[in-house]
This record gives sequence, structure tokens and C-alpha cells, in this order.
Amino acid sequence: MEDEEGYTALSFQARRNALRTASPAKKQAVPSQVLHWQFVTLWVVFTGTVILVVAVRVLASQLADDKGETSNGTWPVKCNCSSDNFQSLLRSRICNQSKGNSPCQICPPLWHLHQGKCYWASKDLKSWTESQGDCSARGAQLAVIQDRREMEFLKMITEDTHRYWIGLSLSETKWRWITGHQLDHNMFQGPLSTAEEDSCGTIKGSTISPDFCTAVYQWICQKDPILL
Repeated sequence: MEDEEGYTALSFQARRNALRTASPAKKQAVPSQVLHWQFVTLWVVFTGTVILVVAVRVLASQLADDKGETSNGTWPVKCNCSSDNFQSLLRSRICNQSKGNSPCQICPPLWHLHQGKCYWASKDLKSWTESQGDCSARGAQLAVIQDRREMEFLKMITEDTHRYWIGLSLSETKWRWITGHQLDHNMFQGPLSTAEEDSCGTIKGSTISPDFCTAVYQWICQKDPILL
């Protein structure tokens, strides 16, 4: 028993000494990894700062060049960066508006500007109610056609082989736009008189025609532009 206990004590002491010998090597590996990541982080921060400084100087140079306030054609001496001048710069760059203070109208990407309104034609198929819900999610409504010029414009941005929901529905035997205004039948032609209740209006080319609101078609959204 004494030999076994002595052997056990010696074996435990040997393992403990081996662990103490190996531990410094593990401790030395951690600082090198930390230093590596610290170096990478500092390099990324330095590079980002340089890019930001260069971008700010380029923008300041463009603003000053537009006002002609440069020194010997090199670096601008001062920059008149008031909100009015900055807005005028945006109008000239985005709207090609060189003179005047009248606001320019901007539509989101893939939307079309016409007569103070932005229009967007879908590619998917939905019911009339679902189509109106999609327009609402885009901050818009189904298109409300006010004259023949608007009708011709919608014909240009849509495919003449497809039907599109517009903001027109039949309510108590009367066709009304989604705005509450009644349809002027003298302005638009189409087989609307044959429609039944729960019908909504579609447009195809230059013709407005009815179908049940539960049918699925593409749709046209309309909203006000952004004024710059």
C-alpha cells in the first residue's frame, strides 16, 4: 500500500510540473495574436480617416469652384456653404437647373415624373385591395387619372398588352376615384356601364375597363414628388 501511495504521489507531482512547464508557452501565444488584431484595427481606422478627409476636401473644393472663390486656381481660400447655395448646387447637379430659385421635382428610382406627380408601374400581380396596400406601403396610392394627357403618359410607361389596376372602383352604381371624386364619363371611354358591384377599374393602353376587384393584375402607384 505504501508503494502504491508513493507511486501515486510521484505521478501527480510529475503531471503538475509538466503543466507548469507548458503554461508559459501558451501565455506567450496570446499577446502575439492580440497585437496582430490591434495592428489591423489601427490600420483600418487610419485608412478610413484618410478617405474621409479626402472626401471632405473634394466636396469643399467643388463647392468653392462653383462660386469662383479659389486662390491661383489651386486650393480654395474660402467656401460660401450656406444652405441656399448648397441647395442651388444640388439643383444644378441633379435637376440640371442652372438659374432661379424655383424648386425642382425629384422622383424615387424607377418612378416617372409627369405633371407634378411620380408614377410607378408594378411587375407583379395582385388584387385591387392588395395593390392599393402596396401603394400605401410606398407612401403612394393607386393612380388617379385626371385628363387625356395623363392617360397617354401612363400608356407610355406601361405595356399595352397588360391590364393595370388604377384607383377607380364602383360604389353604389357610381364609379369613383380613390380620392372620392366621381368619374367623368365624357372624358374616358370604356365598357364601364356593364360592370357589376364589387368591380374596380383597370387601364390597358387608352381604355379603362372593369373587372371584379378580386381579380389579379399589375397596378400603377402615384405620389407627390420630393421638392428640392
